[in-house]
Amino acid sequence: MVLVVCGAVVTNVLPVPCQTLYRLVFQNRISDSSFTPGNEIYEATRQTFSSSALERRRRAGLQPELTVLDRPFDQQLLAELDLLGVVRGAELRWRNSVIVECDDVQAMLLRSRPWVQALERVSQDLGTLLLPDCLPARYGEDRNQLDIINIIPLHDAGVYGQGASIGMIDVGFAWRSHPALAHADVRGEWDAVQNDSLTSNQEGDPQEQEVHGTQVMSVAAAWAPGTLTGVAPRAAYYLAKTEDLRHERRIEDVHYAAAVEWLERNGVDVITASVGYHHFDSTEVTWPWEAFNGRTSFSARAVNQAAAFGVVCVTAAGNGGSRDSTIVTPADADSALSVGAVTPDRLTANFTSRGPTSDGRNKPDVLAPGAPLTVANLGEQPYRQVWGTSVAAPLVASSLAVLRGLYPRASMWELRNALLQTVRATRDSIAPLPWAGIIDVMSAAQLLGPAIPHVATVRTASGRSVVIPVVGPMGTVLRAEARRSDSVAVPLFCEQIDSLWWECRVDEDAVAVRLTATVDDRDVVYPEEGWAAIATETTIPCAMRLPGSILGVNEAAMTSTVDSKRAISRKLGRVRIQLRHDVGVATVEWLDALGRRQRGEIEHRSSDACVLRLPDGLGVFGCVITHTNGHRDYQIMMIEP
Repeated sequence: MVLVVCGAVVTNVLPVPCQTLYRLVFQNRISDSSFTPGNEIYEATRQTFSSSALERRRRAGLQPELTVLDRPFDQQLLAELDLLGVVRGAELRWRNSVIVECDDVQAMLLRSRPWVQALERVSQDLGTLLLPDCLPARYGEDRNQLDIINIIPLHDAGVYGQGASIGMIDVGFAWRSHPALAHADVRGEWDAVQNDSLTSNQEGDPQEQEVHGTQVMSVAAAWAPGTLTGVAPRAAYYLAKTEDLRHERRIEDVHYAAAVEWLERNGVDVITASVGYHHFDSTEVTWPWEAFNGRTSFSARAVNQAAAFGVVCVTAAGNGGSRDSTIVTPADADSALSVGAVTPDRLTANFTSRGPTSDGRNKPDVLAPGAPLTVANLGEQPYRQVWGTSVAAPLVASSLAVLRGLYPRASMWELRNALLQTVRATRDSIAPLPWAGIIDVMSAAQLLGPAIPHVATVRTASGRSVVIPVVGPMGTVLRAEARRSDSVAVPLFCEQIDSLWWECRVDEDAVAVRLTATVDDRDVVYPEEGWAAIATETTIPCAMRLPGSILGVNEAAMTSTVDSKRAISRKLGRVRIQLRHDVGVATVEWLDALGRRQRGEIEHRSSDACVLRLPDGLGVFGCVITHTNGHRDYQIMMIEP
């Protein structure tokens, strides 16, 4: 009989290694005075951080931006691991440890090294050793879920998360293959399980591995007109795959922590994760309830550390039901913004996990729609409705990204607090979750205000105007001045259209504007420096939806007229336009929302109408018809798929 043991065989045949995952903890890192600005290692490490990560850390009060926690591991020690034939996995610099895969003989050799403090099997380690298209959004069944969190007014203003970055932790992402996500600005991917840059399915993954992450990502990033609009489809995304659906093991908690480090290093503003941990496979050591205190699991400690570096970490509370103390980790972390779910009727979803945590803190922190929610799906059904706190969490995270894009100088903690201060009560707010309310993104944005995200130029029958969304609390006032072509600055007459929109009339010789929004002792200037050029024709920022009082102007005039914006299907291929003047048509031009022009083609002309071929592309277009007598008609249309 041949006796086979891990790493050795009692015979003359080759050894058969039995590989095991360990967390190798280096000897406690001593604060190194040489890891300071100007030091070679410090500066090299600093180069691995994005400029946005460094800026976020400065806003969080870190000066210098890097700490000893960021110092890379000693290259000689890593080289020794390689010489031993050990397979290195995820690094957890904040926890002074690295994941290694090795056999029993290699493990014995590692434990003998003086620079190794501990080597623990991941399955037993309790973690106690060391602490698209520029049309305005067209909603379908998803409208209600966005109405509940009051994000649509900011979408109308053209604010879709641009300028912010979101990190996502999940089981995998098939974003390239789904039409609702193909536009996504994904700037980095990391698979912590395979330690590579592919977060979609790989060989050995269950077929459904990438489904959950794709659904979660779509809540934030989707752009599928008429079906699904994400909260922040124009944000930048970093994706981390940390889970293996074939098992539920302790290594996933470690991978989560490593992903948080990777995302923070890449400069994300907010991290959202719709995975959490409570029970593991029978081969793994069970967590006692005392461990759910927000500072025991690796994932919870990583969340807390990321918060100290200025990142807001949003986590799904879990779907453990209405009993007390069903919260998962890292939703138990003090610094985590844990999210429960509400129904379309604004009732707390009965499956939402809740606290108190083992140290007596209430959870979740906020609520968002999640019972059910429209999401992108894989397979024969490209869209479906799903239930869970998993889809509520990305609603909250992407809402923070929208606020981040609107207020780039605010710290993430200020944005988080504004969201917490403006929550609205559920219909059952007395019980069972009296401490948590539904997020109200527009109210949070107004609390933080004022802000001026964009300016549109609109030409109407009475002349030219700039139309401005001004986000701020009641009492916000807008002042404006224009610079003429002779460089003389003159004040503008502005009037408030509604709680969000203002209109300022500009003369034909005005070439630029400068705007100031003021409330109490706060003000914001647009642009921050210099002047904003204004177009001569109607120019609408990408995906902005102007108020009806602007687009509804329909006055008989000798200059220009603007009809109400109407939607035309691309499938029709042509559009019939009513003419106001019984004279010849000289030219037809299409003007898109970015100011680009293309010649229009007339298929047919009668005494009171003409039939035009639709322009190339989709989006918001102005059709400018110039008559032979100099009169012009101007109509705004949405060219849809």
